[in-house]
Amino acid sequence: MTEKTFQSIFSKWIKQNYPYSAVFELKVVDLDKKKSISYSKDFQPHQIPMLRQAKHGCVYKKLSDIDPSLKPWDSFNICSVPAFIVILFYQKRKKKIMYWVDVDMWLLMQENADRKSATEEMVIDYSQHEFIL
Repeated sequence: MTEKTFQSIFSKWIKQNYPYSAVFELKVVDLDKKKSISYSKDFQPHQIPMLRQAKHGCVYKKLSDIDPSLKPWDSFNICSVPAFIVILFYQKRKKKIMYWVDVDMWLLMQENADRKSATEEMVIDYSQHEFIL
């Protein structure tokens, strides 16, 4: 499963099941290819800091005028919202469980780890929510 596919599934799920404001960074770990998610290689350099900024401060975003889709408004400001890294450890024909890890817990897990990546077991220990898709 690709992150794009996960995003599509997540979008439908969130609209039906989570009527709250929050920010999310979605990640897929294909267990047929690798067994963990890297703290650095699987993230763009700005992603974790921006999640923390949305949780502990504010993030302003202007929506592109170039975007061909219908814009609901010109911009938005998100302040003091929950911020999650949502990880799906994917394996064909297995139950799809997404783990929501608060961004501060993610950093704590990274700090406490003796390795450069997080396994599913580690993510389970630090996750705030687990949902079946």
